[in-house]
Amino acid sequence: VYTPNMVVKDRADLISAIEGILSPIELQSDPIYQRLGRTGDNRVNAIKNLYLEESFKEVKDHLNTFVTKLVENEDHQLNTDEAAKRALIKKIEDNKAAVLLGLTYLNRYYGVKFDNFNIKELMLFKPDF
Repeated sequence: VYTPNMVVKDRADLISAIEGILSPIELQSDPIYQRLGRTGDNRVNAIKNLYLEESFKEVKDHLNTFVTKLVENEDHQLNTDEAAKRALIKKIEDNKAAVLLGLTYLNRYYGVKFDNFNIKELMLFKPDF
């Protein structure tokens, strides 16, 4: 549901904080290995076999857009409450690998276009769909 508050509020600091948490994570990194339970000697190949490199790169290249839309989607819960913002940042920090893997998965497998509309937009940013 669109509300004018989604546009009026300045969430630049929150968006920047979330980007700062997510941007250092790489697909071939310990947080990803641990999240997927691939900590053995064959972990690099196990991740390569998921064929997520291209999608992960696209998510990282457009991280600001993804984070901005996700924050706007949560706007009704955040309001001006600093505690809610801190809780959201902590939740992202605690689940950064899962968040990036989720975005990567949705980007790869739900990037289906209908005319000029991408179904991924519905999946990620329209929870009332």
